[in-house]
Amino acid sequence: MKKIPSNVWQESLTEDDWNFLQIEKTTFKLDEWEPCLRWELCREKVQAAAGGKFPSQKIRVPARGQDAKIMRVKMAMGKRAGRHINPDWTSYLSRRKTQHWKRLPKFEHHQASWIAMDWQGFVRYHGEKLNLDSGYALDVPIWDGDGKTEIVPMKIPWGWRDDEIQFAFAQWLKEYRPAELPEPPSQKLTGAGSQLRQVKKILKALAAWRLIQHYNGDNSNAFAHPNAEKYLGKTFAHPSEWTTARQTVQAALK
Repeated sequence: MKKIPSNVWQESLTEDDWNFLQIEKTTFKLDEWEPCLRWELCREKVQAAAGGKFPSQKIRVPARGQDAKIMRVKMAMGKRAGRHINPDWTSYLSRRKTQHWKRLPKFEHHQASWIAMDWQGFVRYHGEKLNLDSGYALDVPIWDGDGKTEIVPMKIPWGWRDDEIQFAFAQWLKEYRPAELPEPPSQKLTGAGSQLRQVKKILKALAAWRLIQHYNGDNSNAFAHPNAEKYLGKTFAHPSEWTTARQTVQAALK
């Protein structure tokens, strides 16, 4: 494979950087796959954008818990809530091993409140922009003409990662979906197209892509890497599989 970009894996590639099959040995493995994929795609994207290294400058993270309460004044003033920390680009597997694979906590419920905003609160904080008195009373909820579409004010904290925003909205949706309009039957794919299978597929492609980067495009050496065949499968003896893996990862990073 030609045109391998500069990457951090050329200098160092530990088993925890690519052998995600280790998750199968954990107690709560079903909880681990998606967080692993999110973090490892983040690592891949960050190191590629930085020219093949992990950046050392501080990064901003959104406020949580007590920090969130302290930051509400800043949010009301239109400032971005959060704090700056030194980044830790440790692999997901290495980090979870130091935590002895303790079961992952669920996202805290208060996270959804940073996305939702009630109409009266909207008028109170932003009414002046609409020439509305702070005591103006809206007839809520506000429904669109079809009777199935509600109009609500939402806040989008752009300092969060996309997956954090999505998860927060999912929390809000679970709490506020009208009882008379229940969720329609699932249209999710099953079998080979299921969410878990897709996550595993992308992680396997990411493993292959990191191996081929480590060996600067030499798929033979990449396939001969200890434990690579056991995880990737015999199909990766063919060069085309490595190209497909690269395309899969590039699509996931968009």
